[in-house]
Amino acid sequence: MLRIDGRRIRAIREQKGLTQLYLASYVGVTTDTISRWENRKYPTIKRENAQKLAEALEVELEEILEREEEPTVPEPDHEGGESTRSSEASTPKLQLQWVKKGQVLVIGLLFVVIMVVLLYLGTGGKKEDVELVTATRTLPSYVAPGSLFPVVVEIGDPGHGTSVIVKETIPRSLTVAGYYPEASPLTLEKGAAHWIVSVPHGGLKFIYVLKVPDKTKMGKKLRFSGEIISKGARNTGVPIEGDVLTLVGPYHWADKDANSIIDDQEMLDAYDTFSQVEVLKPELDELEALWAKGKYKWAIRRMLFFGQQEGKDEGEK
Repeated sequence: MLRIDGRRIRAIREQKGLTQLYLASYVGVTTDTISRWENRKYPTIKRENAQKLAEALEVELEEILEREEEPTVPEPDHEGGESTRSSEASTPKLQLQWVKKGQVLVIGLLFVVIMVVLLYLGTGGKKEDVELVTATRTLPSYVAPGSLFPVVVEIGDPGHGTSVIVKETIPRSLTVAGYYPEASPLTLEKGAAHWIVSVPHGGLKFIYVLKVPDKTKMGKKLRFSGEIISKGARNTGVPIEGDVLTLVGPYHWADKDANSIIDDQEMLDAYDTFSQVEVLKPELDELEALWAKGKYKWAIRRMLFFGQQEGKDEGEK
């Protein structure tokens, strides 16, 4: 068993634009296991899994292992043992060291006091509350040409009701089709979408919906980035964590494992999260039809999803 650095693994994955589904498929585990590794809920894993994980991230195995600090070793004297001196000889030197440390401590405290006073005067003597709120983005693994798909920005618990600004940088080929819950849009244009969002105590799932152009090529990578700005943060945003990449492919956005089957859990997850999003209701009706048919196939010539039932030809709706 090896101890892995979950934070390092997550940072490398997001830097390379990889999804948890991709890592899970490569290593041969579930996405939930990848999430638990990244969040340090499973700090140790089998060596073979660690090796596959490193290969999927395209790094050496040592890059994802937890590093332990080396203990300090006392410096030996010339005879090979630890340096020893009589207490009588070391007492004056120790007293001098403590005096120097005391002087450094006093100077440090004075510096801190001066900086606090300058900061207080620079703000006009007014106390400014900074309420840093974090957020995590969730993207589908795949989105299909000509379809609508949701992006979920889960905003953390601020401890009380407050408002934040959500700034998202989206692929320029996509357009914003809607969002939920109600928010004040600041910018809705090519490559950018900004909202003022009211966040209650307990946090919030903010959802916005994007439209993929009909002629988008299969395999195209769609990259996202963004930040969330809290009250009193002086325009300094906290980066939105989570997914940064989705791929254009022949799968419905609710098909999390990309097996061309909408199973019961995928159906329930979609309705539980998106049933209140007005613009997605036609998509959910279509999703329900795919779920009822059992299996579907992406028909490029018509840009529609078709179900496959026993005794029917492929392409028959």
